[in-house]
Amino acid sequence: MEWITKAANADHSSAQYALGKLYRDGVYFEKDMDQAMKWFRSSAELGNAYAAYQMGQLLLFGEGGSKDVETAMKWLKMSAEKGNSIAQYRLGMLYLNGEEIPVQVDEAVKWLQKAADEENEWALYQLGKLYFSGEQVKKDGGDCSPLPETVCRKRKSICPVSFGNAIPLR
Repeated sequence: MEWITKAANADHSSAQYALGKLYRDGVYFEKDMDQAMKWFRSSAELGNAYAAYQMGQLLLFGEGGSKDVETAMKWLKMSAEKGNSIAQYRLGMLYLNGEEIPVQVDEAVKWLQKAADEENEWALYQLGKLYFSGEQVKKDGGDCSPLPETVCRKRKSICPVSFGNAIPLR
């Protein structure tokens, strides 16, 4: 812990991220959300996409103090723009579900597609489900979409029954 703390104090973003997680989870230190936020913020400001994601999540749920959806979205977008597929998926779902922000289907599909391009299985599944149902996007003709098949090949347990009926698994 001494060396991680020294590295974090010397602006090493990975050490700062690690300290943020340790304080958030109460590992080796007493759980301290103020310290967790401090280290995540510092790491994120140095460009760490995972720390930016953590900042977004903590602010989205109010775990680092008060809930702040606008600032949470800023951190999540920063993480997503740096290629974090989990942040891309999270943004896509936030835009799709409209629970914290207004529904924006085009933005949802954009972020879900970016995550799917990184082979994020949840994004692949969600896009497949969207195109299969045709409820919020134009229904894909023919075999629904190649996305559900990709997901089903990787993890048959998460494939919806309806996809199984529509797309033969080879």
